[in-house]
Amino acid sequence: MMSGGAEIPPANGPWDAAAEAADPPPPAAAPQASAATKAVNCPNCGGSVEMRAAGYSVSVACQYCGSILDVATPEVALIERYNEQVGDLPLPLGSRGWVKGHEYQIVGYVERATEDESWDEFLLFNPYYGYRWLVRDSEGWSFGTMLTSLPQTSGASAQYAAMQFYNEDGESWDASVSRVVGEFYWRVQRGDVARLTNFYSGDYSLSCEESAGEVNWTVSEPIGRGEMRGFARSDAPGGQLGLSQDPAADAAMAEATGTSAFADGAAPAKSGWMTGDLPGPFARAWTLVKIGGIAAGLMILIMIALAGRGMSEQKFPYQLQLDGPEKTVRFGPLRFDSSSQRVVIRTEAPGLDNAWIDTDVTLVERSSQRTIAAYGVVEHYSGSDSDGPWTEGSDSGSVKLASVPAGEYDLVVDASAHSWPAPNGWGGQTIMVETGISSGGIFFSNFILALFLLMIPPVFLIWRGFKGGK
Repeated sequence: MMSGGAEIPPANGPWDAAAEAADPPPPAAAPQASAATKAVNCPNCGGSVEMRAAGYSVSVACQYCGSILDVATPEVALIERYNEQVGDLPLPLGSRGWVKGHEYQIVGYVERATEDESWDEFLLFNPYYGYRWLVRDSEGWSFGTMLTSLPQTSGASAQYAAMQFYNEDGESWDASVSRVVGEFYWRVQRGDVARLTNFYSGDYSLSCEESAGEVNWTVSEPIGRGEMRGFARSDAPGGQLGLSQDPAADAAMAEATGTSAFADGAAPAKSGWMTGDLPGPFARAWTLVKIGGIAAGLMILIMIALAGRGMSEQKFPYQLQLDGPEKTVRFGPLRFDSSSQRVVIRTEAPGLDNAWIDTDVTLVERSSQRTIAAYGVVEHYSGSDSDGPWTEGSDSGSVKLASVPAGEYDLVVDASAHSWPAPNGWGGQTIMVETGISSGGIFFSNFILALFLLMIPPVFLIWRGFKGGK
């Protein structure tokens, strides 16, 4: 933003509430333009140049020939002579309109450019609220306020009015004045170059401009639909640039849209985790959290849908001899209709104690003899020591197969039971075992793993934000 110069605007920065009147008069009660205007003659072309902020401006560009004039003293001096018309300006000098609920008049225009882009800056003036900037670039319109006190900066971050701003790219660039028309409260001419550095907090930006040993700061906010009215060109059709030519409609719209947070000396109310209006890494982290939440919700819905499909559990009982030989049992046929399904094979031995059962389970597809094998164990132990009774394990266990193709299968179970240690009278005892198989259901471990992976990027960005990273 353009805000440089040796002289300070008459109104203190709008972030400093104490600098403004407690109850400023409404814009409609502002003095007539003639009370604040003055005419001077251009030394280059002799044209009469109207000054709209007389007493505040120190330089003015002639609207007839474009020459830059020094009007800080009664003797008007020619700073630079060049010919440039104002008829093609996006908004006409001298036109009035409403921005964020306050009425302003356009008193100056600057076109600035870097190596990659250019943008338009309109200097606005209101006798009660001072100077503001109206900026148009590739992103749209924004409203700028010059600061009269310095933000606190630390590396790639800057803090002002309880808001934290970040320079995510860590870059600065030179911006030059390629065109200037109107009047300004500092001396400016074509070819002036300033070093710009931008810091961002959500949709708001904080710009630092360094030129000729001076440092100036401007805070900007986007202009939403209906927050800028008026300023229309007299030769443009109504509604061009989204602006109106009806003063009554302009005033009503301005009252309805409310005033700018910057113009009232307060930090924007829209700031916080719940709104998503966050600075730098926090904004990106919040975006990723929302994306992750949507993804997690979709995962839950898919898992619930899948859980309702499949084969209900079929149970097959058999007996094992403790510390006896391995036993092979075969059950079937088992039919799985989905192209791919989750299968759970559960083994249970009621009353199992101080013993374990090894199970090798194999699904054999009948037509192709394709096999899917897995290993499971069921173990339960108990005893007593100096701390009292204890138990470990369970008398049931399960094996989960993530993806079983459709087909007709047999379940082959190779199982053996073992004691540890074998109590008196326990060896050789017969143990009742039951194996059940079902398809469908939910793998909660997969969901938890996916949720953990989704949370890694936002957690990393939040950590970088607290560390002051970009």
